[in-house]
Amino acid sequence: MNSTYLQHKFRVPLLPVLLKSILMFFYIYAVSLKVLGIPDVVHSSRLSAVIILFWGLFSYRKREGFKRLNSKYEYDKVLRLIVITFLYTLVISILIGFGNGTNYVFTSLDSLLFSILPFVAFLFFFDDIDELAKVIIIVTLLQALCVVLATFIPAVSVFFTEVLGTDQGYGENRDLELYRASYASGLSCFTSEGVCKFTIGLVACSYKFLSTSKIKYIILYLLFSVVNAMLARTGLIMSLIGVIMMASYYLRKGRLKFSTFVGLVVVTYVSFLIWNNMTSDFYERFKRFNELKEAEGFDNFFTAYLSGEFPPISLETIMGTSIISGVSGNGVRVHVDGGYLKNYVALGLPLAIFTYFYIFRSIFHVLKIFKNTCVYYVILFYFFYLLFAEFKEYFLLYRGSIMLFFLFAVLAEKKYCNVGSRLNLINA
Repeated sequence: MNSTYLQHKFRVPLLPVLLKSILMFFYIYAVSLKVLGIPDVVHSSRLSAVIILFWGLFSYRKREGFKRLNSKYEYDKVLRLIVITFLYTLVISILIGFGNGTNYVFTSLDSLLFSILPFVAFLFFFDDIDELAKVIIIVTLLQALCVVLATFIPAVSVFFTEVLGTDQGYGENRDLELYRASYASGLSCFTSEGVCKFTIGLVACSYKFLSTSKIKYIILYLLFSVVNAMLARTGLIMSLIGVIMMASYYLRKGRLKFSTFVGLVVVTYVSFLIWNNMTSDFYERFKRFNELKEAEGFDNFFTAYLSGEFPPISLETIMGTSIISGVSGNGVRVHVDGGYLKNYVALGLPLAIFTYFYIFRSIFHVLKIFKNTCVYYVILFYFFYLLFAEFKEYFLLYRGSIMLFFLFAVLAEKKYCNVGSRLNLINA
């Protein structure tokens, strides 16, 4: 009897969670599968998406999944918007040529096929919001371990780079060895590009901390923050945004002891990062923070965003060129970091503004559904995370970023929101 109970209590739930964690790891962090003889076009993110799709579609929770899908969070409208931008840029590319470089048509098609359209399967894939958060935390722990191992064991770094390859969506045509010599890096996780993906683990930790008040999650948050800062300075900003949101929640609840604890953690953490005489291999990963103390260091951190090559406003950039990076069919050249400027050139200024306005409006629409719950502050964190990540990298409309946000919201609704009040808010 005890054996049966233990098997039901531990072994049965544990195996699916571990399998889901492995699939989600290779979904978020795309790894080349060429070591297995599989072409690079079938990297781990796409393969994981297909497996999750079949897992979800054949799940026994089909009826519940469709019920969740009927929870209108304007996800369907965002889906239609992305389809419209795909068709628009396809027409532009046919008229002026696909150009030479990264074309919005193919990146948006990748998102539609492997993250946006399989959204319903992800609803079947996870039992609830707590399982999703648990899986994301396990994924982030695995990546943190990869970062630490690659930082202190050169052979691991070489294995990640030469054998497993790089993130097929972000890292192709880049000299990873140069990056790994200057930055901490993990498995398809390096610089601000890696931070944008790694920060999803901070969001999961903040949710678990706010929903349970267990100190172990703030400890995990701190550990993840250190790794995030090792990847890039952007990681520190992401971590501090989450801390501000968590402290705001507890201050609003009048529970000062938690916000005080979080504040002390932040002060200790920041003091650690700006420590002088950073000479060891570990401290070397934080040397970029010392550069911010120099006269022009802080300005360069932000002005570098505008230092790339992008065209001024013209008829071409108003109509759109469909090119994210490279040279368009009508000769417009763009080579710049950040999604906002990339989409300004690809979609055209009016459509780019409308696209971002509509997506962020949808996020705020979801936000008011969770008013007076801890999820409200987690979604605020998620919003600022996406906002800043898009400033640093082409991120929001690529590889599941917006899909994971809506997945979090729909699963959280079941636990935190009254169905009647939710429908009233949606129809308002």
